Amino acid sequence: MSTPRAHVDNALISPIIKANTVRRNGMVLLWIFIGIIAFLIIITIAGYNTLVVKRNRIRNAWHQIDVQLRRRCDFKIFLDKLRKIVVL
Repeated sequence: MSTPRAHVDNALISPIIKANTVRRNGMVLLWIFIGIIAFLIIITIAGYNTLVVKRNRIRNAWHQIDVQLRRRCDFKIFLDKLRKIVVL
């Protein structure tokens, strides 16, 4: 007599277990999707920051070249004035 009752209980419980399994699988997929989106956002931000750092390094390098050229120009002017003083 206990066998048919156990069979009925399993028949009633089985859809509940399946529904919980589907919910769990759905939640797992949702968390995986959120993780992938978060990973892509982090990669995008890191890539942008890398580009900004490289842009700033390039600007700094060009400014250093500009400073060296100005020093050279100032030095030429100084030498020219010095030459005029020595020749006179």
